[in-house]
Amino acid sequence: MDQARVNVLFLSEGANNSFHLRRHLEQFGCRCQVANCVEEGLVLVDRESFDLLLSTHRVHLASALIARLEHSVCSAFYRLEVEDGFWWVPILERGRKCLGLPALRAAEFVDAIDRIIAKAQLRNSAEAQNAQAAAA
Repeated sequence: MDQARVNVLFLSEGANNSFHLRRHLEQFGCRCQVANCVEEGLVLVDRESFDLLLSTHRVHLASALIARLEHSVCSAFYRLEVEDGFWWVPILERGRKCLGLPALRAAEFVDAIDRIIAKAQLRNSAEAQNAQAAAA
C-alpha cells in the first residue's frame, strides 16, 4: 500500500449515503473505508490511522471514537441534516476538538476537505520518505 495515501473513514449506515463525496476523494487517491456504527469504526481505528472521518451519525465529543482520534492527525466532520439539505459540522481539526467552529455548506466543505487531503498527502509523503531514510 502507498504509505503517502490518505485514509478516510466514513461512519455511515449506508455506503451510498456519501457516494459522490467518496468518489471525489477516491479520485484524489484517498483510501476510503466505511463503518456502519461506532463500534465498527473503533475496530478500524485500532488497526490503522485515519486522516479524515466523515460521519452521518451523531458523534458526541465524549464518544469513544472521538477520544481515540483525539491527539492524532485526523480531522472529523459530522453531516447535520437541515431543512434544505445539510451542513458539515467540524468536530476535530488535526486531532484537536473544534466543535463550535462554523459549519460548512456542501460547496465550502468540498474546498475544505480538498485542502485537508492535500496537506495530509504532503505530511504522509514526508513521513514515508523519513521512514525510508531511517531504514537505509
